[in-house]
Amino acid sequence: MARPPRFTISALADLLRELRYAPPETLHRQMTTAEALLGEIDPERNYPEDYIRYRITGYRGESAGGSLFVGSALIGDLAIFVERLSASLALPVAEFAPRQPLLPEEVARRLGVSAITLHRYRRQGLVAHQAVLGGGRPRLVYFTDAVERFAARAPRRVEAAGRFSRIDPATRERMIRRARRYAASLDLSLNEAARRLAKRFGRSHEGIRRLLQQHDRRRPAEAIFHDARPLSERQRRLALRAHDRALPASEVAQRLGKTVSSVYRTTLEQRAQRLRAWNVNGRELPTFRLEGAGEVILAADSAVRGLPVVLDVGGELTAWIGDAAALEIRREVEEAQLAAALHYLLWSTRRIIDDLPRHQPRAAEIDEAETRLRWATRLKVRLLTGLRAAALSTIEIHLGRKLLQCAAGEIDAAYRLALGSLSRSIDAFDASRQGRLRAVAVHALRTELARGGSRSGPPSTARARHDQRSLVLPDLPALVFAWRSVLEPRAGAIAAAEALSEEDRRILAARFGWTGGAPQTHAAIAAALGRPVHRIAAAEHRARRRLAQQLRRESQDGAR
Repeated sequence: MARPPRFTISALADLLRELRYAPPETLHRQMTTAEALLGEIDPERNYPEDYIRYRITGYRGESAGGSLFVGSALIGDLAIFVERLSASLALPVAEFAPRQPLLPEEVARRLGVSAITLHRYRRQGLVAHQAVLGGGRPRLVYFTDAVERFAARAPRRVEAAGRFSRIDPATRERMIRRARRYAASLDLSLNEAARRLAKRFGRSHEGIRRLLQQHDRRRPAEAIFHDARPLSERQRRLALRAHDRALPASEVAQRLGKTVSSVYRTTLEQRAQRLRAWNVNGRELPTFRLEGAGEVILAADSAVRGLPVVLDVGGELTAWIGDAAALEIRREVEEAQLAAALHYLLWSTRRIIDDLPRHQPRAAEIDEAETRLRWATRLKVRLLTGLRAAALSTIEIHLGRKLLQCAAGEIDAAYRLALGSLSRSIDAFDASRQGRLRAVAVHALRTELARGGSRSGPPSTARARHDQRSLVLPDLPALVFAWRSVLEPRAGAIAAAEALSEEDRRILAARFGWTGGAPQTHAAIAAALGRPVHRIAAAEHRARRRLAQQLRRESQDGAR
């Protein structure tokens, strides 16, 4: 089944997600109304969001206004909207009677264009449907009236595409020579070189790409792009590990026999795939979809100041007990702000991840998602440490004595159970309905302890109690967030960074929130320092590499 193009207007993508669980008859009605609306849109006019929603759903919201959509962009996105709704319905083609269906190859012949051009027309307003033909699997079909409407709307475009000429030999040789220069001087991949040539010569990207592939196949001794095959799964994993370890992309490219740009692109795709695999599901609160909600929630003082710099939830037992009272969150409003910011970050990150394309995702979107996860980690660690005193007293009441009087096995079991229980309470907390997080978390912990927690055993000996004072409790990062080990530097990174240059320390501190504030994206750091984003990204990569080298040196010195 052909994959529909991506939306350019996020509001229509949001509306499609909202309709995910609507009844089939509702989806069918809204698919029909959206296609009818497409025929009325003027490319030169702007249309308010609430009007578009009303025309499609028949529901007029309470608030007026909202975003304005340019008609030319709205036409293409409405066509995508209709196609995606039809894909979810998978109706027999007979359901569209008396409309006459056409297969893609029939439409291409009728318009005198290639299959690639026809695919491009879907983004420009040519409506396609996914329908079942003859009891088989759903196929992409066009209807005669939709094709005629598109041709009438853009007659010059269709006529020009139909007259498009073949590439003459002289132009072909010029393209080959320029592609060779692109590969030699700019280290461009075949795909990127084809994109540049297509723009320069006014040709289709796919046509140029095939021309370059054909040249390399027919003249292997003069091939421009020696290994145009995609990276294997093993090579893709290696590229991702190299990125996580801040290794130079040029070294990775040399080892894999690829271009630097292909390694960079593969790394982005692997990072996007990893984001999708993580369980990023923040609780959606009623205010999150209000206009400007994110700016207000994430600007709260508790969400941007005084965040933990060291993210270990565990630690030495005596320190863990001694810090409990000092770390307690005593203000109800601070609890509510931290929880709301945490949930909003996870919820908004999930939306970013869902919109990432499978191929060629943008670095800025991936960076935004990963940075928000770093920020969410700090908020949750702050909430967990703030509940430490309440958890400690609850555990001691359940066990019947002070924690330092318990056996090591009891302490470890109770700690693990408590950390998991507190984590789940934070994930489900809604300050607008449940009051104080502390009360909710303590009640849940008592219930879990009563249901399956360890009971008090015989008192430990004086020697055992002395040994327990140096007992180190595990951090259990998986109970906090699965991405901790990937997105955060190793333990001891802050101290090791003192050996780096001032610029490296400044960039790493902003990147990982080492000043107690929120972690920053490359774009935010670039804006603060007045430098290009790609320069900041490269500087951060170098700083992480130097930090890793310093950590290795310190580890080797300690081993001697």
